[in-house]
Formats: sequence, structure tokens, C-alpha cells
Amino acid sequence: MDPDGLNADAKAAAPKLTIVTVVKDDLPGLEATLASTHALSHSSYEHWVIDGSSRSDVRSYLSVIGDVNWISEPDSGIFDAMNKGLERAQGDFVLFLNAGDVISSALDATTLFAKLSTESRVLVGHTIEVYKDLRWLRPAANRASDVFSCPAHQATFYPRSFYDNNRYLMHLGISADGAYTRSAIRQCGAVYLPLIVCEFILGGVSSNYQSSGVLKQRMREVATLREQASLLLKFWLWHILPKGTFYSLLGAFK
Repeated sequence: MDPDGLNADAKAAAPKLTIVTVVKDDLPGLEATLASTHALSHSSYEHWVIDGSSRSDVRSYLSVIGDVNWISEPDSGIFDAMNKGLERAQGDFVLFLNAGDVISSALDATTLFAKLSTESRVLVGHTIEVYKDLRWLRPAANRASDVFSCPAHQATFYPRSFYDNNRYLMHLGISADGAYTRSAIRQCGAVYLPLIVCEFILGGVSSNYQSSGVLKQRMREVATLREQASLLLKFWLWHILPKGTFYSLLGAFK
């Protein structure tokens, strides 16, 4: 492995897909993510791990597994780390699958890579959302472009024609994720991918309505009174309902 963590296979030819995984002090999550990508082992893809951990366990693990490209250095947050992944990506498409997110065992890799070979638009697939022992399908079809119905980045494939020249705007904070996807769809168009791409665990910043500070940021994201009312309702329900009930209710409207 060279000093920048790039293996020889990645240098040989441009892959169809680059998977970028951001990790910070979450070795179990990273192990789960990497294990899930074994279903893609015969496909044309490269995998970059961007490690911003303060501990050495992730770096030690990456230094011995040998089948991913990686860097380990401090960053200024998740979007800075994701931008580092974009700077290194060589695939026709890029997919962000961060530590703890996993490729679905139901994903048909042959169908996926056939689609990647013929498309230049953003591809949007299904996700499975997980909270403890509860699971919900987050469908890709008919999702609007606003941040709350915006496709999850874990199932969104961004074409190189977009990601080569666009980065996450870090000053937007948590809004950067939705802004990046909306910009990609506006520039490139989008097509529905009828595949379950991944599973991810709910409870992170993007699915958490605990903080009034986060609420204020999200309020600045939305453009209509209807969206603001929806956000306020979610914030209120978060505080009065058990979390499983809250996510079940949200899942019913997806």
C-alpha cells in the first residue's frame, strides 16, 4: 500500500463505482460496512475509507486488511471528510456509505452495475431504515426535492460529471447533505433505481429532532410554510412519543 493508501488495482483502470466511507472512532461500524460490500467483490468498484479517528484502532485495522484505499488524518467534520473522498474518487459514480451503513443483502449487484454502465444521471435506490428491532422501507420513487423527502445519500449514486466539480458546502452545516443532492439532481437529472441498496440505523443527526439548534438550522433549509409545519410537527412528536413509535409513524408516510 502506498503512503496515500491507494492499492495497485485502483490505479489500473477507472472503476464503475467509488464507495466512500467516512469513519470516526467507530471500528465496529466500519467492520460492518466493509463486510457488507463483499457482495460487490466481483464488480468494478473501488472503496475509499476516510478516517478521522482520534484513536489508533481504526488505522491499525485498515493497515492490515489490504483491500481498501484509505487515509487517516484529522478533519473538520463529516462533510470535510466526504469532500476528501470526492477528491480521491475515480469511479463513474460515487456512493457514500459511512461507518455503520451496510449494503443490503438483497442488492442485485449485476443489475446495479449494468445500470451504472448506461446512465449519466443521478441514480436513486431504496433504503431500509433500522431502529432497534424495527425496520422500514424508504422508497426511492416519487420523492420530492426538498430536504425531508430527499433521497438518502446511502442509496444515491452521484455521476462523475457532477462530483468532479462539486463539493459539500461545509458552511451549510447539516443542510449540506440535502443541498448537495438537490444540486446534483438539478444539474444531471435523476432516475429511479428499483433496488434496495442499503440499510442504515436511525438516530443520527439527520433523523434526530432532539435539539432546538438543529431545528433552527432545518427551518432555514425549507422554503414553504407547509414544510416548516411538517418540521415543527416532527419536532413536537419526537418529544412526546416513544422513539420506535415516532419512526414507525414517519415510516408510514414514506
